[in-house]
Amino acid sequence: MKFRKWVLVFACLLAVFTAAPTLAQDDEDVDAEVVDGDTEEAEGSKELRFAGSGYPYYGPDTGLAIGFSMLYRAMFDKKGRDLDFSISYTQTGYLDYGVTWQEPYFLSEQGRLKLNVSFSDKPVVRFNGIGNDTRAHNDSCNYEWDSISFSTTYIHRFPKTDYGIFGLRFGVGAQLADPGNGEKDEVGEGSAAIPIKKRYPEIYNTDDFDANWLIGPTITFYRDTRVDRFPLGGGREEVVWPLKGGYEEISYTRIDEAFGSNLSYNSVSVDLRQIIPLFNEDTTLAMRVKGNFTQGEVPFYNLPGFGGGSDLRGYYGKRFNDENSTQLQVELRQGFLPDYELPVLGGLVKLKYPSIALYGEEGRVYDDYATVLDEILEDYHYTYGVGFRFIITPTIVIRLDYAWSKEQTAFHMTSGLPI
Repeated sequence: MKFRKWVLVFACLLAVFTAAPTLAQDDEDVDAEVVDGDTEEAEGSKELRFAGSGYPYYGPDTGLAIGFSMLYRAMFDKKGRDLDFSISYTQTGYLDYGVTWQEPYFLSEQGRLKLNVSFSDKPVVRFNGIGNDTRAHNDSCNYEWDSISFSTTYIHRFPKTDYGIFGLRFGVGAQLADPGNGEKDEVGEGSAAIPIKKRYPEIYNTDDFDANWLIGPTITFYRDTRVDRFPLGGGREEVVWPLKGGYEEISYTRIDEAFGSNLSYNSVSVDLRQIIPLFNEDTTLAMRVKGNFTQGEVPFYNLPGFGGGSDLRGYYGKRFNDENSTQLQVELRQGFLPDYELPVLGGLVKLKYPSIALYGEEGRVYDDYATVLDEILEDYHYTYGVGFRFIITPTIVIRLDYAWSKEQTAFHMTSGLPI
């Protein structure tokens, strides 16, 4: 508890001193020009590579929350070496933090190493049961969640071809998950006040509620033909703002007792995206289809699902959960003032490329992957909404979304585009 209090004080101080994006430093004189999907350096302007920002937010489960995120590109003057750090603390006691290090040109000119560590401590997490027809008020409950995760991923991007850039990721991840019975059990605390032990004893009395290690490899193959308005270079995979093109990915994960895991299961995911320019490069239509399919001893907290900041934004958290899921997203984006930058704090930080978005999404979950094709056009859950985005240097997309569903309205503030 003392540690969490110190973390809260630290996060609050950072947020106070970074109410607007701050802490930017000057890089060498460069001006990014697009050349075959990468960047060339030229003299002319100063590019920022270090920025941090505090942010507040609010949610029905989190209450008032405060966070801080930082991005440092080209650490120790090596192009493509990045450090990401984030931390947040909420009124209901959520504590989350994560650190990611990316090392370019690892083993080869096309290689990249990515290391990640994250920690989560949540006294009360909403759970809405398993299935596509669960009811938000009658089926919801809460459980306690503690987790620490480590992952190491090697990324190899093959030389560019006429068919795009092909890439291969191979990683090994380890997660120590320790869920517990929920802390909320009082009349008048809302629909999720019942702890999971009372609502779903058949789940609580399984091995899922032991402290389990989940360890195993993941292999991912992808093709990327997207063109970026703000290309990063340095061997990075990230696309900040796609103008056109597509992205296709298939990934397989095997969690297995042979690697030291306490449970064994398979997970396959498919992610297909397409960006279509309309009229000009500032008006684009983004589309995404994705599916997640599992088989084996999948713990309830790792079941495929949706609802939250990046999918079915009209719901909070993982509203729907089951062994398989499919989703469709469509987003129309309109950017403004592409050549204008607004200096903040004497030019230490620049805000650029404000844009608005209209979007619609649908998704559903399935208890058996064999029924996906038969039921894929039935019983979908829908959301729609509007959003506002802008970019702060160095190429961090800040996204605000307001969404509606048949159950609720939801507001999300986060970073990165959803598609």
